[in-house]
Amino acid sequence: MPSRHRTAPLRHAAIWLGAFCLLNPTLPARAIHLVGPDQVGLRTAMPREGLLAYESNPASGRFGDEWTGWIDVRHPSLAGPRNTARGYDRSDRSVSVRTTILTDNTGAMAPDGRVTDFNMANKAYVYQAGVSVLETGLRGVTSPAAGRDGSFAFPLSLPAERQIMTDNNAAAPTIDLYYANRLASGGLAEAYYPSLIAGPKNEAIFKGENDLESVFPHELYHFLGDGRAVHREIAADPAHSRDPANIVRVTGQRVGSIDEIGPVLSATVGGKVQITSPQVERIFSAAGTTPFFPAAQRGNRDAYGDKVDWNFVADHSKFTNDGKVFGLEGVGSGVDNHLGVDSLFWGIGSTVAVTAQPPTADNGGKDQAGLGVFSNPGDFADKFFRRVDVFSLATRYADSDVGTDGRVSLRESALDYMLFFLGADGSVVPGELTTDYIGGWTYNSLADNYLGRWRSPIGAVGVFIFGLNDAGHDGTVQIDAVIAAPGVTEPGPLSLSAAALWLLAWRRRRTG
Repeated sequence: MPSRHRTAPLRHAAIWLGAFCLLNPTLPARAIHLVGPDQVGLRTAMPREGLLAYESNPASGRFGDEWTGWIDVRHPSLAGPRNTARGYDRSDRSVSVRTTILTDNTGAMAPDGRVTDFNMANKAYVYQAGVSVLETGLRGVTSPAAGRDGSFAFPLSLPAERQIMTDNNAAAPTIDLYYANRLASGGLAEAYYPSLIAGPKNEAIFKGENDLESVFPHELYHFLGDGRAVHREIAADPAHSRDPANIVRVTGQRVGSIDEIGPVLSATVGGKVQITSPQVERIFSAAGTTPFFPAAQRGNRDAYGDKVDWNFVADHSKFTNDGKVFGLEGVGSGVDNHLGVDSLFWGIGSTVAVTAQPPTADNGGKDQAGLGVFSNPGDFADKFFRRVDVFSLATRYADSDVGTDGRVSLRESALDYMLFFLGADGSVVPGELTTDYIGGWTYNSLADNYLGRWRSPIGAVGVFIFGLNDAGHDGTVQIDAVIAAPGVTEPGPLSLSAAALWLLAWRRRRTG
């Protein structure tokens, strides 16, 4: 892909940011809560404003997103409610699940827990792995009468499960999820992961009658991880982890709210159904799962950062929490779209969509009806800018940032990033958040709220943005677009201060 408006002096910025992004100082954990006057109402336009182009990061020579996605009004389960107030974030990386409700030969029908199951699964996998779990089909299967071929009764025996798979499984890449009433094994659920039994139509998840919210995400990891826990495996039972907070802990766990899922961010947020970085890499690399998570469902769209349209690029940084490593940045096997440690970058250039995009699953198309439509300006036309509006999104699944009260915060989920301006001479200076618009850019949705306006002390040609991964922040930021304006004359160039050095050094660390 051709470079876009990068000049020789910017190499200095590449050296600066490349060095500081790799630092991992042992500073005490503390939260950075961005302070800017909260302004009631919607964003106001800036004079001579224009879109910046989402570009290759000059510090690394590659795009900085770990994954890309969008806000959709459809629930990930076909049975779930539509929602325009917050929407449901989806990833360009997804797995497809067809659910089947079983009725046995006595007429007993299995309970249907799809809405809760897919809600919990998406919180676990989008937030921690950048992967959507989407229900793409639903049907019911009724047993033949007792004594006839293929007949089954609850509690469901292992031979009956094998026969059900043989008679009813869909072809890969669809994952089959069967709801049963009870399982003869006495287990909450069973996963026939891809390499367990040779041959086709031998892979599925069976879920018994229970309302433990962690069960479906747990079994799905068995499937996608192809039978290995990876994280703190139990020697005698390598499919399970001895970590009581992990997604494949030995027993099911109650999850009262999706806020409880993920790394510990506060006393009330995180701490359950955790997926560590090595486990995410296992999902992407496990040989047996390839037909069920093929390349066509692992795409990304760098051009999603070029205009305001509910499509976003995500920085998903790597950090340590309770001695466990979380996050996607720098994780191999295709987990990180553009492997390496870097940040997102916007510069003065063309926002014409990049044509050479990898394949991606469209998840049945996009439905963004009712979210609100933004009238995008043209490309930024001046040589320098001193103001930017950052269209950061507060997403349902990928965000878990907490406020000073220790609870998930819409404000913190939107203002969950740090920003640095790039000067034409290669200097890098921290931005100043001058205000944030509580209403965002449309009253139709909450996902756009707390839109931040930033000021640069120098004439800037680019903007670096990375997700905060300090105490209380989850390391993930989703940016829809960045709009710039020339602004007013400010004092002369600001040197890289001690505070700026400290913030840059925070780039890829957090202890908790």
